[in-house]
Amino acid sequence: MWPYQPDMLEYPGTKFGSQNRRFQKKWFQKFYWLEYSPSTNKTYCFYCFLFLNDVNSSNISALVNEEFDNWKRVNQRKTCVFLVHIGSAASSPHTMKKRKIVYSLSTSIIAVRWLALQGFAFRGNDESLSSSNRGNFLELVKAFAKMYTEIDEVVLENAPKNAQYIAPEIQKEILHIMTNKVR
Repeated sequence: MWPYQPDMLEYPGTKFGSQNRRFQKKWFQKFYWLEYSPSTNKTYCFYCFLFLNDVNSSNISALVNEEFDNWKRVNQRKTCVFLVHIGSAASSPHTMKKRKIVYSLSTSIIAVRWLALQGFAFRGNDESLSSSNRGNFLELVKAFAKMYTEIDEVVLENAPKNAQYIAPEIQKEILHIMTNKVR
C-alpha cells in the first residue's frame, strides 16, 4: 500500500485570481509521500492519513484533514506547504508517522521473507485474538513486538486497521515483489 500517484499528462487546473495553476507531476519526486486524488484534484500526506488518529488536533495541516489544492503555496520556498508540513525537527508529526509506517511495513516484510525462505506456512487454523497459536506470520510479528517497543506500538492491534499489513493479500503482494526482484 503506497501513495496513489497517477501519471497524468496534465492535471486539472485551478483558478487563483487571474492565473490558472495545477498540480505538478515533478512534486512526486521530491515529496514521495504525497497522494493525489484525481476525483477531487487535491493532494494529502499518505503517512499522516494512515495514522490520522495519532495526529495532535492542534497540529493538523491541510495535507491531513481536508486535502490540499492551493498550488500557489507550493513553490514559495520557506513557506512551501509541503516543506512546512514535513517540519524541520526529527520529532515532527509527519516524521513520527513515517517512522511508524517504516517499522510496521518492515516488520511484515521481514516476517514474509523469513517464512518464505524457511518454506513455512504463513497462516494458522485459528487467527482470532483468543487463539493461543495464531499462525506463523502473526506469531513472528508478535515476537518482534515483544522484543522492540517501537514495533509493538505500530503492529497488529496497535496499528490502524488500514495499516496492519497482515492480510493474506498483502503478504502475497510482498512475496510477489520479492520474487520479481530476484528475477
